[in-house]
Amino acid sequence: MLRVINKQEINMKGPFAFALGICAFSLSINIFAAEYEFFPNVAEYQHSHWTNLVKIERRLTLEDAFAIADKDSSINYFFFVKRVIYHLNTPRGLLEFGYGDVAFFSGEPRWGSAYRAADGYVKKPQALIDTKN
Repeated sequence: MLRVINKQEINMKGPFAFALGICAFSLSINIFAAEYEFFPNVAEYQHSHWTNLVKIERRLTLEDAFAIADKDSSINYFFFVKRVIYHLNTPRGLLEFGYGDVAFFSGEPRWGSAYRAADGYVKKPQALIDTKN
């Protein structure tokens, strides 16, 4: 899990800790209104209900995805597709995603493995944002 801890500056902290193939480090980002927790190699679990899907947008940059999530208070999390084609057989039918496609959701995530295909981002509640920085 990558934790976005401060939006004032970009600051990668090391050393990288590797456990079970997961890289853990801190990252600070200054270009977004909200703060996010990063979950590598995940997408919404294909067998979850998907009724909390707000929308799907195509061919975005990650910055575009953050901007959309920041502007819409109903969006609590999203996954960003980082691979050319990724298929999910969901209760809404077969969904095909390409690089830069983003699925935005309300509620709580139910992550499923998406190794090298997608990454998840969860909006950090305002009450939990670190105000020390």
